[in-house]
Amino acid sequence: MEYSNRLPSDISRTISASRTILCMQVVFMHMVITAPVPQDFDSRFVIYQFVIKHLSFLNWIAVPLFAAIAGYLFFMNYSNTWSCYIKKIKNRAHRLLMPVLISTTFFLLLFFIAQEFPYTRSLFSGQNKLIADYNWLDFINAYTGIFTGYPFVGQCWFLIDLFIICLFSPFIYIYLKVTGVWGFLVISIIWYVFSVFDIIGFSGSQFAYFFILGAFASIKNTDLVLFVRNSRVSSFILFPFFYIASFVVLHHFKIYYNYIYFLYILVGIIFMFNLCHWLIIKGYGNKLVKLSAGSFFVFIIHQQILMLLKRAAYKIIAPDSNAMLLLLYVAVPSLVIFLCYVFYNFLRSRCPRFLYIFMGD
Repeated sequence: MEYSNRLPSDISRTISASRTILCMQVVFMHMVITAPVPQDFDSRFVIYQFVIKHLSFLNWIAVPLFAAIAGYLFFMNYSNTWSCYIKKIKNRAHRLLMPVLISTTFFLLLFFIAQEFPYTRSLFSGQNKLIADYNWLDFINAYTGIFTGYPFVGQCWFLIDLFIICLFSPFIYIYLKVTGVWGFLVISIIWYVFSVFDIIGFSGSQFAYFFILGAFASIKNTDLVLFVRNSRVSSFILFPFFYIASFVVLHHFKIYYNYIYFLYILVGIIFMFNLCHWLIIKGYGNKLVKLSAGSFFVFIIHQQILMLLKRAAYKIIAPDSNAMLLLLYVAVPSLVIFLCYVFYNFLRSRCPRFLYIFMGD
């Protein structure tokens, strides 16, 4: 890993462990928000909806923490010179855009075959245009998401947006270097106000903000060991408070929900990083560190496999109880994660060159 020799061992291992957990959280998050089925909205399944709503609250932390880690790592050993900028951008172009290109091509072909094959054609609702009917603008959008906001491989929006914000790294660096804490405080206030009033949408504002948060920590040479040591107790106390408070406000004072929810996300990423660090120093996170090598691969390919498996499972089983729905909520993402790692290990042993190219190495 590119950061393993530049950070204290426990911090680099914490980042590795967090990548594994966050990728798995993203898979479970997409189990809820992609490939919706009638049972997801059926009022009879109150227990199922209550449980997944609470679990989803935990999963919303994943993307902001990913963005913060990405910002921190990008600005490690960064100097505002042309040579450093070009080197960083070339590196991110390989690591971020190559997976988008290859995975989009692969899934376009896979979905085209599935949509034309008689036995799998029924898995598609027909609400979206079939691949066979795509024009050249549809293909451009499939790779970039420029017209709809999301590419065909939906999770790749993160990689595309991450590359775009990296292009503006000289401006971010100069601003944070010159203005320091006060400049970051101004950005924090602007983000909070924009988030509360949903001026540009939470997903857009949170990604940029947390990337800049990570950049700020990196540019200021923040001692992460000292940070987790000083913030652990407070984050372990504050996170449950904001978690519960968010639900109370959502159900009883919805008009004030945005005011507290975004603070919950901020506290949540500190809590999650501290939790991963605690697992590492206690010796419980070794397996998570080992799995981190394939976590990026899981992130890239999971969603389309999840969509197909979820639709197939609901079509074959036709769950009609809270217990069965909850079982599928756990079983389908778990199976997707398992299959992704099996595929990853197969490629690593049989086609390592292709795997390295696919993952932008």
